[in-house]
Amino acid sequence: MTSYSESFIPGAMNKLCAGKTNSHFTNLANYIAGFTNDSTPIDVALAKAVFECQSAEQEAPFHTFAVLGFFQTIMDRVMWNARKLRIAMDRAEQQQQESGGIYGVDLAQSAIDDVEVNDVPFNRIKDAVQSDYELLFTTQTLIMSELAIDGEQFGIDLLFFNPSNLDETSGQWVQDTPADTYDDAMRVMQEIVDDLKAADNKTLMAGYLKNREAVLAARLAA
Repeated sequence: MTSYSESFIPGAMNKLCAGKTNSHFTNLANYIAGFTNDSTPIDVALAKAVFECQSAEQEAPFHTFAVLGFFQTIMDRVMWNARKLRIAMDRAEQQQQESGGIYGVDLAQSAIDDVEVNDVPFNRIKDAVQSDYELLFTTQTLIMSELAIDGEQFGIDLLFFNPSNLDETSGQWVQDTPADTYDDAMRVMQEIVDDLKAADNKTLMAGYLKNREAVLAARLAA
């Protein structure tokens, strides 16, 4: 298992805590983070949050299953952060090779600072993510065992990457990009990024063509 300094989880939690103000996931992240301190690691904090919500029942700020489901939210963010660091380190290495190292600039430092992982070299990123997954999976499993919750019955299955997306047609939250391995998760994230880039390019081109048509019409009218 990696040391906690090699974990992507703290940085992932900080990102989630700093999300959109008063959103469900941001509030939930901060609620869970409130159980952490120097002697309470994130896995124990997650357990405390689940048990607190379970015991408080109707008075709890979040449903027990909301906290259990948040494990996947953390893991999804871990994967995005790992991808960012991996790409930044790869580009930095290419830059070093192309320049012969004469610039001595670590292009990955901004990504390292952003994801808050300082002790993970490129060749250990996958191992660190695997360790984070095992910690979250084990913690979630132990919690459900204590509460006699059947994960299969309630559709609780922690994957490496399985983000929820709003289906605009049905108005329901769906998980249509599941990935149960690190490599599959990296592939799915690349597909998501490619699709977003294609959509952005399409929007930009549509705007350009619209403005081009207007400019041409104005010239012809002059």
